[in-house]
Amino acid sequence: MIQTTDSDAVRKGDTMLRYPLFCDLQGKTCLVVGGGEVAAHKCRTLLQAGAHVTVIARWFHGDLTALAGNPHLTLTEADFDAALWPQGCWLAFAATDSPEVNQQVLEQANARHCFCNVTDAPESASFISPATIDVPPVQIALTCGGNPVYTQFLKHRVMQAIPADAPVKLRAAA
Repeated sequence: MIQTTDSDAVRKGDTMLRYPLFCDLQGKTCLVVGGGEVAAHKCRTLLQAGAHVTVIARWFHGDLTALAGNPHLTLTEADFDAALWPQGCWLAFAATDSPEVNQQVLEQANARHCFCNVTDAPESASFISPATIDVPPVQIALTCGGNPVYTQFLKHRVMQAIPADAPVKLRAAA
């Protein structure tokens, strides 16, 4: 058996290579801490994936309150407190404007063996959320070492390379 340590992580230049993964979140509980635009975006994509989402924040952006009618979304207006952590949480997102609170969320997630995305410090997160291209049945995830500008540039170029009739051709080929 080969054992590795964090110092053995595969690196390419200064960037640690991460293991790519697409998760089935249908019916799974996820946590978002923060109530701003970034948190709203995370909630929309989690809900689209079928997750049950709990949001903890002191206030909620209008985009989040617009989602409040979704039966799979729970908004909890409060400061982050570990006692509010939802049972059976699969993924957590630390999406506040406070690095201290985001660090607390990460620490709680690590203690619970729950993957955590830290929006303002991806290098400390246990997972990152890449840019995605969804042209069913094609789904592509992209990341460029934490460089969002280049990631968006590359995403645009890849999208241009996907023919408009790709979904029809892929279904026929299956």
